[in-house]
Amino acid sequence: MSLLLAAASAVPAHAEDHAEGKAPPAVDAVAADPADPADPEVGSDIVVTARNRGERVQDVPIPITVVTGEEIDRLRLDTIKDYALKVPNLLVNAPNARQSSIAIRGLGKNTANDGMEASVGLIVDNVFAGHVGMSWVNYVDVDRIELLRGPQGTLLGKNTTLGVLNITTRGPYFEPGATADVSVGSRNSILAKASVTGPVNDWLAFRASVYYDKRDGFLDNPSVPGESFLGVNRGGARLQLLAKPGDGFSARIIAEYFDASELINTRPPRVDPATFADGSPRSPTYGSRLARDWFAGFQPIYGSFSRLSLDSQRPLKTRQYGLSAELNWTLGDYTLTSISAYRRLDFDAKNDTDYTPFNIVDYNGTLLKTQQVTQEIRFASPSGSDIPIDYQVGLFFLHSDIETTSRQRFGADAGAFYASGGQYAALNATAEGRAALADSLRGVRVLVAEQPRATSIAAFGQLNWHITPRATLTLGIRDTQEWKNNDIAKTAETPLALESRYAGAILTNAQAVRAGRIRALYATNGRKISDNSVSWLVSPSYRLSEDVLLYASAARGEKSGAVQFNEDTGAPQNVAPERVRDYELGIKSQWFDRTLTFNLNLYRTNVSDYQAVLSTIGADNSVISYLGNVGRVRMQGVELEGALRLSPQATISFAGAYNDATYRSFPNAPCALEVSNIQAICDLSGRRLAGASKWTGNIGFDGFVPVGSGVELYANWTTGFRSDANLNSSLSIYGIQKGYSLTNGSIGFRAADGRWDVGLWARNLFDEKYVTDVGSASGNAAFNQTLGERRLIGVSFRGRI
Repeated sequence: MSLLLAAASAVPAHAEDHAEGKAPPAVDAVAADPADPADPEVGSDIVVTARNRGERVQDVPIPITVVTGEEIDRLRLDTIKDYALKVPNLLVNAPNARQSSIAIRGLGKNTANDGMEASVGLIVDNVFAGHVGMSWVNYVDVDRIELLRGPQGTLLGKNTTLGVLNITTRGPYFEPGATADVSVGSRNSILAKASVTGPVNDWLAFRASVYYDKRDGFLDNPSVPGESFLGVNRGGARLQLLAKPGDGFSARIIAEYFDASELINTRPPRVDPATFADGSPRSPTYGSRLARDWFAGFQPIYGSFSRLSLDSQRPLKTRQYGLSAELNWTLGDYTLTSISAYRRLDFDAKNDTDYTPFNIVDYNGTLLKTQQVTQEIRFASPSGSDIPIDYQVGLFFLHSDIETTSRQRFGADAGAFYASGGQYAALNATAEGRAALADSLRGVRVLVAEQPRATSIAAFGQLNWHITPRATLTLGIRDTQEWKNNDIAKTAETPLALESRYAGAILTNAQAVRAGRIRALYATNGRKISDNSVSWLVSPSYRLSEDVLLYASAARGEKSGAVQFNEDTGAPQNVAPERVRDYELGIKSQWFDRTLTFNLNLYRTNVSDYQAVLSTIGADNSVISYLGNVGRVRMQGVELEGALRLSPQATISFAGAYNDATYRSFPNAPCALEVSNIQAICDLSGRRLAGASKWTGNIGFDGFVPVGSGVELYANWTTGFRSDANLNSSLSIYGIQKGYSLTNGSIGFRAADGRWDVGLWARNLFDEKYVTDVGSASGNAAFNQTLGERRLIGVSFRGRI
């Protein structure tokens, strides 16, 4: 359940684990001054480790939202994009691993640039994920997720400018136990999860977890009967060891593997306007090229949520490997922690991006291998009500190597599609010309390879000065030094020698068609970056009473620039560092014997040189996405979360946010397509941020009633909503997504002691049709869209021993 629902319900965190005499994962995972799970002041609320110590979430003076593993299981929230249902002001766009993004308060929605850092970080079991694609997994055995808003880095991990999503999973227990969860449902879906834990001997315990997730897609392919897109086909395994040999030492080792092969990487055409905003005709367009007689009257499918015509889409393959070791030493009242980790992500996309049954683009996609090594060391002092100052200090190291190659291979129909009007007319006039048109691009491959490399080292520290029993001042600082480099090379493979087959005007025109797609080839060394940045935090808090906490904070964050290139010419085009100043003012409170929880947070965030993925039209009429800087961005608004315990068996939870996110200075923005015939550069200053809804929120209910000896009937639901937003990076009028709501829920029977559960569940119960991103159009492509998940309904059985 969400943090507020749990707080109002006054149900001990991990009550089932306590009943079996197990240590809760929050305590196992925290070496520094863990909260005592038996303490009623802690046990009556969720224990979080956002500050590396076990604390009641209501005692943490920062804007943080928590969703517990229990509610994640009940609402079928399997991936990070599902978490947005429960967290206001969070937006996750995840059409595939490489194009995943996490946005907080409307900012951070960037995709498909392997040389940039995410503004919103991801940490899983204390390991920072350097590439956002490492979030492309199903999370099993989740204990809780914590979303921390504002610049992070003075306490742990990598510095981030907008926030961090911190996921904590259940660790091994010395008490034997096992869980199994099997669900079947619509679209031939099956999800199976299992976990076993227990002792190996008196000082070593293990946990082994596996899962398999498969379902058909909801986009049917009329060109290939029986084929569908946007389904799921993935699985993974995780093995953990927890060693406690004594003498104040413990070690947690995690090895994991994930594999997916899915027909998912499709962004269906949304619309292909025939005119510009002033009424003048567009030429050429995606539709006008397909209207040529070569394509026999084919009619593209626009704006469909159920059909998409393709002929050569391959399954997208994603693999991940991870190994980490967290070592904790208790040195008297002090704690020393070491976290060493290796992660690797492999990604292989071969997409049919012409969205037709013709062999125009045989495949288009990226081959990616990213590897990272991280090392973190923390030293924590004792803490408690009788200690006036407690502190934590640490060192962090990250090195990442990325090999990424963009590949585009053309088919026999590519020449007829990409040829200019004059070239097409000349070549289509004769049989030999038509053969040359087919050969002009048949089998041609264009490759753009990059090798982003980064090394980051940092020292950080944070202290709490308890000025009085009620007043605390938190101070934090971080110094980060980073080195980055990159190289780029564009090459082409042309298996057919046109000059050996054709001559004269036919050869000239066929060569021109080919040259128009290959364009300039190059090999360029990037301009190296060496950047030092300082982040800081000042946060006073004051406890008005045992259940009312006031807090404020001012923080500065920075992430370094990126080594980038102009993909038309290969010229270096580095991106400047992104800098953030963030201010928060809030209250956390519980009322009426903790039956009502109400938290309120005001914020203002100023961002300079925000790093954003932008789009423009290249010389070959194709959309070019590139990483650039937006001069100044501001987000300001209010966030609230609350819960009301109606009875010991029923709770209502609610959350909402108003977010005023605007470009304060963006005079050099690429223009939207509809005005690009008049000017290429537009001033978007004062406009609402791309992807930012003004209003987001959710409301939910969780309850049960006894219906027999040891049996309960339960029901729960959550409805999340967001107001309209423009999801196109250039704020095109064709990028507007109207406001919508999504409802997840379940109803069923369960054992009162949690031993079994049989239920009916639904995700997107009312089958809302919505999109999470809108790509730009060009003379070769229509506006495209990333579709949100359609309705799923199923039944599940869970068992625990």
